[in-house]
This record gives sequence, C-alpha cells and structure tokens, in this order.
Amino acid sequence: MPESLLEKLHQLLLVESSSTSLQQIPHGIYHEIGLRVRTTLLDKSVEEKDIMNKISQKQLDLLLTLSRRLLEVRMGKVLKNANEIHSLTPEEKHVAQSLENYNKRFTKMIQALEHGQTAILEMFKQLVTKESLVTVRFLQPTGPIVGTDLTKYGPFETEDVTVLPIENARPMIQQGTAAEINGSA
Repeated sequence: MPESLLEKLHQLLLVESSSTSLQQIPHGIYHEIGLRVRTTLLDKSVEEKDIMNKISQKQLDLLLTLSRRLLEVRMGKVLKNANEIHSLTPEEKHVAQSLENYNKRFTKMIQALEHGQTAILEMFKQLVTKESLVTVRFLQPTGPIVGTDLTKYGPFETEDVTVLPIENARPMIQQGTAAEINGSA
C-alpha cells in the first residue's frame, strides 16, 4: 500500500483534530479508502505467513483505524453543531442525517414539554407505536392472539398477511409460524 494515502489520511485527521469546526476534506476520500481496502484484500497471496502480507495487513489496519477516527471526530463536531453538516462528504451526510433527525426530535420534545403541548407528546407516542409494527406473512394456520397493544388479531390462514406489534411478531418469526415482509409499517 503506497504511503501517500496513509499520509494523506493522517494529515486530514491531524488538521481535523486540531480545529473546533469541520474542515473541508476531499469528497472522494472514503471511496479511495474503500478501493484501497478492496484492492489490498484481493491482492493477498495464498501464503498468509508471507512478510509482505503481514506488512500489508498492518497498513490496512492503520488505514482503517485512521478512517474510523476521522469519521468519529467529524461526527462528534456535527453532534455539537448541526449547522456544520454542509461541510460533510456525501458519505458523512448519509450518517449525519439520522443525527440531524435526532436533534430536531429532541428540540421538538423539549419545546413541547416547556410549553405543555401534550398533543405533540401524544403524537410522538403514536409515531413510536407505528414504528414498532411489522408486516408478516403467515406460513401456517394460526389462532387468534391479543397483541401487546391489546388489539385482537386473527385467526390467520397460511399466506395471510397482516401488521402486528413487533413484540408479538418476533416469537412467531423465530418459531417459523410467520415470516417478516420487508418494507414493514
């Protein structure tokens, strides 16, 4: 592995760590790292005890450690200041979107509490309930059940599809009575 990528990554980490604000980094850096990792993994010879493979593995470990640390430092800055999101690479923005949603939801909940807005708090409760549902397809006939939400479900025939609370669906899926359908509620 040429030293240039390791050196570049090390320099980026030093600059990022020494600043309180997000620094601009090359938009292709994570892709470049991914390519290097893939190439290094594919280039390994059959003889794992070969000294070059040991060196290559150490360089790979260092590359991954520096990459992970750079991402941690940058995401830590976004956690402290969501306005920094514009300085992120596309890959980092993907990670940061959930952080941004967290910050918005947290702020909204605090404001609802501070202003006694129980309707907003109730909406949050309903959203969580909806998020805890899963769509399943029954693989065998199943009698009626009472869900954790105290709603009666069933009975079900083979191939029936329904939405159940995750707490009820999980044991059925594990026992092979039902199968989860992707894209659940």
